Amino acid sequence: MESGLEGPLEGFVRVDVFRSRGEAEVARAALSARDIPATLLADDDGGVGGISLSLDHQSAELRVPQERWEEARLVLGLDVRPEVARSPPPWWIIAAAGLVLLGFAAAIAASIVS
Repeated sequence: MESGLEGPLEGFVRVDVFRSRGEAEVARAALSARDIPATLLADDDGGVGGISLSLDHQSAELRVPQERWEEARLVLGLDVRPEVARSPPPWWIIAAAGLVLLGFAAAIAASIVS
């Protein structure tokens, strides 16, 4: 697990991304109560490092020192197993979903025309 950050956040890794800054602040307080240093990267200004964390631009990323990652995840009740990249669905599922959407679009167009 690599932090990818330099400066004061070097060595800090992501614990989780929360839907709101408030949720992240509560999580940070829980970690602070157990003397686990944590910092927030909040998406208050339309992006963190030029990359938006969510579509609603209100999320916040909680980071802790790499050596405290597992402990922090346990405190927050999060899974401590490494994240495994999910493989994309088979092509035929994507094609079937496209055909279903195309059918809905055709039905809507037909109802508008008639």
